Amino acid sequence: MRPPIHMLSRGRALCGDAGAKLISVCPTETSCPECRGLRKENDKMHGLIMKYFVLKPKGSDPYATASRMAMYAYSDSIMEENRDLGLELLRWAMDEERDAQDVQG
Repeated sequence: MRPPIHMLSRGRALCGDAGAKLISVCPTETSCPECRGLRKENDKMHGLIMKYFVLKPKGSDPYATASRMAMYAYSDSIMEENRDLGLELLRWAMDEERDAQDVQG
């Protein structure tokens, strides 16, 4: 019997099967029932899946705070590959956080 073909997600099988042998990026090739079910759930959010994601770090609302947290994480993650970009993002997030704290008092 042929092993199931899993759906690729972040470098591994969407269903989380660590022993997956066959993985595809093509949903029509997927034969793993768990991956198919999870893929259907993910399809409901297809409007959020895109190449770029925009953040708004200015302000003190929860969205600005979350944006700065994402910028800190991205800066940390990319620092070794692109130090200039990592430092610029870090400075920007820190400046916006300082400004948000100044406004709050």
